[in-house]
Amino acid sequence: MLAQLRALTIRANHLQESAKQCLPGRLKEFKNLEKETLRELSQNREPVASTSSSQSNAMKIQQTLFESFTSTTKWDTTNSRAKEIHKVVAEMIALDNQPISMLENNGFQRLMNILKPKYQIPSRKYMSEVVIPEVYTKVKNAVRAEITKAKAISITTDFWTCTNNLLGFLSYTAHWLDEEFGLQHRVLQMSHFRGPHTADNIRSVLSDLSVNWDIDTRIHLVLRDNGPNVVKAINDSQYVGKGCYIHTLQLAVKASLKEPNVIDVIASARKL
Repeated sequence: MLAQLRALTIRANHLQESAKQCLPGRLKEFKNLEKETLRELSQNREPVASTSSSQSNAMKIQQTLFESFTSTTKWDTTNSRAKEIHKVVAEMIALDNQPISMLENNGFQRLMNILKPKYQIPSRKYMSEVVIPEVYTKVKNAVRAEITKAKAISITTDFWTCTNNLLGFLSYTAHWLDEEFGLQHRVLQMSHFRGPHTADNIRSVLSDLSVNWDIDTRIHLVLRDNGPNVVKAINDSQYVGKGCYIHTLQLAVKASLKEPNVIDVIASARKL
């Protein structure tokens, strides 16, 4: 289609020059071709407003062709519009718990190429070292501004181990009431816990997190699990700790399943 329009434009310009040389037959042919060209454009692009000047119409046709040739030029990584899309993609990765490697997936690249052909998908390195840290900093500052207004904060914390690499992690979540008495909570940290899970190490990490978030003097309660190491860590700290009700119930159920009478009842039920 672009090649056809370009040919029509060149021919129109040639006929226009002939018309200027006072060739009546050529002038009529040019007028017909001009109408045909504008009709082609109106069927494939937004309509071009008609004017009394044929030279103005020809100029608008040439601008349309120029826009068509430059429409596939990729944006630079630092382009303002590209940076907006970088941010949204990074947020999608975080919210949907997707790996950064999805940037290299054929389906995602095909989708972005159709939705925004001028957008250049950044590399995994650029996304992980530039875009995601910028999004993280912005979110962290927003959470910090929210939590600064809280007069008393309760903390829930728990340990879990990743089954893929057997690395230990510590969650650190803050809960508080806002000015309208609405319950708020934010995950402040999900930290890789290095070293053995001793009471001293746990107490040290929890203390560092509270200081980093500037909430160490406003912690009302730390809700924890019933592991002996965690219990000792909280008892040895400046905070008040309480055991999680759900975890306590889980421990009671697990202990009851080891009772001989319960084992016999379960075995009888399975035979049914």
